[in-house]
Amino acid sequence: METKKATVQGLAIVGFISLAFLGGVLAVYTAQFVPSVVNGVASTLVGVTSVFVPQNPVVVSTSTTTPTDIFPTATSTTPETQKKTTPVTPPKPTPGKEKTDVIQVNGGGVVSNPNGLPDLVPVVLATGILQGGVEAKDFVATSTIASTDRVAVKFAVENKGDKTSGTNWNFTVVMPTQQTYIFESKPEHVQSLNPGERIEYVIGFDRPKVGSNLPISITVDSNNTLTESNENNNGAFAKVTVTATP
Repeated sequence: METKKATVQGLAIVGFISLAFLGGVLAVYTAQFVPSVVNGVASTLVGVTSVFVPQNPVVVSTSTTTPTDIFPTATSTTPETQKKTTPVTPPKPTPGKEKTDVIQVNGGGVVSNPNGLPDLVPVVLATGILQGGVEAKDFVATSTIASTDRVAVKFAVENKGDKTSGTNWNFTVVMPTQQTYIFESKPEHVQSLNPGERIEYVIGFDRPKVGSNLPISITVDSNNTLTESNENNNGAFAKVTVTATP
C-alpha cells in the first residue's frame, strides 16, 4: 500500500512539472508569435469605403411646340420680262399645341412589397489598386499590380428582390494576402437597400501574395441572417495577378 501511494505521488509530481513546462512554452509562443500575427493583420487592411447608388426615378420633362401653319412661299405675279416682282408678306404663324414628354431615367424605383423578399447579390466591378489614398476615389482599375501596391477590389451589392432588405445582413471578403485574411463587415458598413438599389464598395489591402490568378471571394449574408428569395447567388469571385518587385 505504501509503495502504491508513493508511486501515485511521484506521478503527480511529474505531471505537475510537465504541465508547468508546457505552460511556459505556450507563454513564450503567445508572446512571440501571436503579436506578430495580429500586427500583420492590422497592417493588411488599408481601406474600406462605400458609395450608395439609389435607383429612384429621375424625371426629366421636355416641352416641344409644333406649328400648325406653314410659311407660304413668296411668288411673283408679274411677267419675268418686266423684271418686277411683288413681295408677299408671310402671315404670322399660329402656335400649335404644346406637347410634354416625361422621360424616366435610371430605370425607375420599385416599391417594396411587404409580402415579398429581398435578394442581395454581389457583383465584382473591377480589380486594381489604391493610388494616393485609401478611399473609393483613389481606386484605379488596372491589370498591372506589383507586390508593393495596395491591391483593391471594387464590388457592388444590389437588392434584386422585391422587398427592402433592412440592415440585418453582412458580407465577407477573402483576400490573397501573405497570411490569408478574411474581412468581415461591421454594422456601419451596410445599409438598408430598396428593390433595385445598390451600394458599391472599395476594399484595399497590402502585403499581397505574389502569383497568378489569385482569388478574391466575396460572400453576402455569410451569417445567413437574412431570408432571401434566392439563397444561391450570394457569392462573387475575381482573380488578380501580382508580380514581385525588386
